[in-house]
Amino acid sequence: DQQGFPNNLQPGDPTVKDFAAVQGGGIFVNAFARTLQISNNVLQSNGGAYGSAIRLGTPHIEGGRGNSQNDDVRILHNRILANGGTNLAGAIGIFRGAQRYEIANNDICGNFSAEYGGGISHYGLSQGSSIHHNRIYFNRSYDEGGGIMIAGELPADPNTLSPGAGRVEIYNNLIQNNLANDDGGGLRFLMAGNYRYDVYNNMIVNNISTHEGGGVSLNDATNVKFYNNTVMKNITTATAMTSDGQPAPAGLSDSRNSTLLQASLNPNAPLYSDPLLFNNIFWENRAGTFTGATVAGIGLAGDPNPINYWDLGVSGGIGDLNPRDSILQVATGTTNHNSNIVGQDPNVVATYDTSVTVLPWRGNPRFVDVLMVTTEATPNLLGDYHISSGSPAIDAGSSGRGNASAPLADYDDELRPQGNGFDIGADELPVALPQAGALDIFTANNQAPLGANWSNGAANLKFRILGNQVQVRPAAGLGTDNIWLANSFGPNQLAFVQFTSIAKATATINRQQGLTLKLAGGTDPDEPNASAIQVVYSSRTGLEIWTKDPAQLWVMQMAAPLAQFTLHDGDVLGAQTWSTGHVGVFVNGVMKVVVDVTATNTPWPQSLAAAGGQIGVTYNFGGGGAFFDNFGGGDAAAVLAASVAPIEWSGPPSAEALAEAALEDVEDAGVMDHFIFVPVAAK
Repeated sequence: DQQGFPNNLQPGDPTVKDFAAVQGGGIFVNAFARTLQISNNVLQSNGGAYGSAIRLGTPHIEGGRGNSQNDDVRILHNRILANGGTNLAGAIGIFRGAQRYEIANNDICGNFSAEYGGGISHYGLSQGSSIHHNRIYFNRSYDEGGGIMIAGELPADPNTLSPGAGRVEIYNNLIQNNLANDDGGGLRFLMAGNYRYDVYNNMIVNNISTHEGGGVSLNDATNVKFYNNTVMKNITTATAMTSDGQPAPAGLSDSRNSTLLQASLNPNAPLYSDPLLFNNIFWENRAGTFTGATVAGIGLAGDPNPINYWDLGVSGGIGDLNPRDSILQVATGTTNHNSNIVGQDPNVVATYDTSVTVLPWRGNPRFVDVLMVTTEATPNLLGDYHISSGSPAIDAGSSGRGNASAPLADYDDELRPQGNGFDIGADELPVALPQAGALDIFTANNQAPLGANWSNGAANLKFRILGNQVQVRPAAGLGTDNIWLANSFGPNQLAFVQFTSIAKATATINRQQGLTLKLAGGTDPDEPNASAIQVVYSSRTGLEIWTKDPAQLWVMQMAAPLAQFTLHDGDVLGAQTWSTGHVGVFVNGVMKVVVDVTATNTPWPQSLAAAGGQIGVTYNFGGGGAFFDNFGGGDAAAVLAASVAPIEWSGPPSAEALAEAALEDVEDAGVMDHFIFVPVAAK
């Protein structure tokens, strides 16, 4: 918990060298801690010389000991609150030699650094790492990088180029309400070098810097790919000691390369970092002017000056940035391009206003300090920067630019693209299941067969109506398909079913339940001449999409494991096919995945994709307590519809139905000489 400068710390034994290097904060990981996982902790109110909550390694160790060998460390699911560091890092300090580290799903709030990286500081060379799915908010640095700092280590010889920071991916983070007393309120790159840095699917909002880049600031980082981010409501105040008091870009700011880095580049390289920019939202980023007593142009109370919006730019006016496929409030500091949307409100759900107060302070070299002012609100009420229906961002993005592709999932890990193209910004507006009516809601008398509309509907041995739902009976044996015979639909077709009780897989039985689409050549997909698509779910393996044609038999075209795809009792599984060969999967009306089954390693024939067929349900088992309800489908438009009427769930199977089903399962197994007690719990 030592919070003074390291060279002021008193060693227990002054004869031991490098004693200052071992002063940690809450958790200090010195060296050779490969594959360590730090998870599910609360780290609060700790202090440290280099990183106060969690520290990996030690900076500025000369000779052959600089690489800490802390490779593959994972920092997951922690709450990191109100910690303070004095050198190079605030809450989390990652120093040289932490290859492939991962910082994910943490809540990092209210931390402070007297130098770099109030929330997270990556300082020194650590390759192949990732920072993702974190909430990083209300952190502060007295120098650079209020939220996240990515920096190369400063060499002892000032005439030597820094080795850089190493490749890092930064994605799916909320970076909000952070404050830097210099550059990069939300995210700062400094001396990072020529390594590739992918920054995508982040919401970088309401951050403040007192010099450049309220949202993001770049310096000596020549290979940054910045795409599908939402950068809104960030502020620069021009009050830093290094500022001349004039406005600086508030969304993303770039600056001149150092002489050492420029000398290492191609002679025709730009004089600044020139990131690849596409599919971003830049809106309401405000660039202030310091008047000596207050900050003008950012909307403070009593300011007669108009708000000065400045999304993107290069300091010193030495060049322009080149955004593409983006929404910009103003085009100042950028090259014009017809793929950009300038001046149209992105129409997010709700914004939140952060302001500042400017106070005299003798401790600041400029004798002035900027403090963040926020309206009292819980973190979940600090705005909602998801896009709304009608946003110009919808379907207006690109699938990729240069050597970077748009991500296939968004900030919420929902599928991209949905609809006709990629949305601009961190959020992809979900597309609802197309409108289609229910074909059967199973209201016949208990224990009745399903009826003549179903291929297995004449008797009640395999499927029967029980409690206004369909029970999959043990007599189904190793499983069966049940096809809707009353209609056949075209190539763009839809099917859905509600799983009122999902049968759980066991160690020996991988129970799969799902939908059949485009069945042709018979009334059973397993017939030799039949072709079909099946979308199935198992509580053990997740989601799978299968195709069959007479020549190939069954081929699994896609698998999404449980970590990505989990269903619960009452969920509605939907699937849509297109004549192009695409198959989309929906859960409760929201698209989750899409795959082109005609473009895989073992493609389904295009001729079958362009044809229609029948739909139905499929189970590869009998019994198991499986029930379903509300089956429907029909022809669907070639382009997805925007809305769908909700399906009402009548509730889970009754206690009596579940008890009868359980008895039947055991009876089928030949163990009826045992009494069975079925506990009933409220759902």
